[in-house]
Amino acid sequence: MTIYPHKSLIKRPVAFLLTILLLTSPVVSADNSVISSAATKLTLSASSVTMRVGKQKTVKLTGSFASFKTTASKAGIVLILSDANKIRIRGLKKGSVKIKVDGYNKNNKLKVSKTITVKVKKSLVDISDEYSIDRIHTGEATYYDLGDEEGSACLNSFAESNGYLTAAMQAEDFLQGMAGAYIEVTDKDGDVVNVLVTDLLPAGKKGDIDLTREAFKSIEPLVTGRMDISWRIIPLPTFDPVNFVWKSGSSKYWAQIQVRNHRYPIRSLEYLDTTDDTFKELTRECYNYFTAPDGLGCDGPYTFRITDFYGRSIIEEDIPMKSGGKVIRGKDNFPIIEEKTGVH
Repeated sequence: MTIYPHKSLIKRPVAFLLTILLLTSPVVSADNSVISSAATKLTLSASSVTMRVGKQKTVKLTGSFASFKTTASKAGIVLILSDANKIRIRGLKKGSVKIKVDGYNKNNKLKVSKTITVKVKKSLVDISDEYSIDRIHTGEATYYDLGDEEGSACLNSFAESNGYLTAAMQAEDFLQGMAGAYIEVTDKDGDVVNVLVTDLLPAGKKGDIDLTREAFKSIEPLVTGRMDISWRIIPLPTFDPVNFVWKSGSSKYWAQIQVRNHRYPIRSLEYLDTTDDTFKELTRECYNYFTAPDGLGCDGPYTFRITDFYGRSIIEEDIPMKSGGKVIRGKDNFPIIEEKTGVH
């Protein structure tokens, strides 16, 4: 079982197993399994759950197990957070997955196994309305120390090289496609900081933002710790075109590609299938890469159509496949939208 804190959640996205343990029980074993009582019975409140992308369901555990571990049959479909007697499951993308729950006795021997079948359906959120350029969102802000990882959106190095402050966004918002969004955060006194969304905040409630230490202290003393905020989407302050970065190992048989430097959040990425001259949508991963599981059909160069939250598309042609994380410069970007702020 792989365990990541939220700041480095996607440090190794290909091996991406989103199992996060909130260690709230009185005692924790050396391998971070959750310690409870001392026998070997384990009962689940539900053996199957269905949810939408971004939403969360809770399965309660009862019995007298000493510890338990959770393992997902597929990576990237759900985010799992566990404490002494609850398993909280959040949908990351459309799909089905089985979660194995193993119960152990006090000698750490496996004694009982249960399975939770999870189906994640497509989100019903109308993102063009929910995240319109005029909509103001509210929540709470905290802060964290930025490490040397790339963050859940694999964008921290991009942000650093362009001088952008960064933040983690609560999962219900982040998973709607907000990775790489640029937002304006305002505190109760009207102080403002602009940040790029580069990470996922697995806890908290919708609307919450976890600012980096530097971003937080630019508008509020760190001693505050937590504060009420509002935030809204604003255009990324760039005059450059969008960029592309291919995932290591990409080929005409399997590929992952990321779009960077987009002025507004991205709704979809499609590639032009030259066999029938139609655009085919790529699957977006929760770590902010788009996947072609069977490749793109040829060695390239490729044509992509990028659509933002507001239904506007740009077409980028002659994009070569380059290895080693090399940045490929496009030719266009989304035009700036005239703003007229409203109330969430």
